[in-house]
Amino acid sequence: MANWLERAQREFAHGDDRATAKADERNATAVMAVPESGGKAIPLFSIGSNGSAPTVGLKEIEAVVPLTDSEERALRAWLAHIEEPDEAVIAQVLEQCRTDADARWYFLRLADEMPRPGALDDDRRRCDQCAELTEREICLAARRGEIVASRDYEPVRDLLRRCEGYAPGADDPDRRNGRVRWPGLTQKGDE
Repeated sequence: MANWLERAQREFAHGDDRATAKADERNATAVMAVPESGGKAIPLFSIGSNGSAPTVGLKEIEAVVPLTDSEERALRAWLAHIEEPDEAVIAQVLEQCRTDADARWYFLRLADEMPRPGALDDDRRRCDQCAELTEREICLAARRGEIVASRDYEPVRDLLRRCEGYAPGADDPDRRNGRVRWPGLTQKGDE
């Protein structure tokens, strides 16, 4: 399973050809540098890019960008998808994504390309998809006595269900009503 990690390291080690704005040609040390520990706290000279101070003894600061919860979930899902069981490798990938923008972009792209499970073939509908539900959230089928419920029945709008009183709303491509769609819901007598 380490082959993907080596491939990834080669991929973002060489950079990529993504278009980026080029604001400055200087190296990052000229802008993002701090003195090594043990040095003076406040230097007596400028550390700007005009060459007024030597940059020897300075180190770059790596920006730690926190992963969002959704990014971390996507990365963990991708690692599970490729069957990476090693917690040390998982921690290494997450840490790499926190500190390296190229690594983050690369791994999130892989996670985004991961195949998604198809939608379940669910024939149930929510009451807010039914043409029988009024704006005041009262079921007209119950009011007419077409379903077993009180006349002022106020259903839970976003609960998936099968209802013999269902009438397809404007955005439902299946134009069958509930009695036709789910014939097993209504039984008469000893049937």
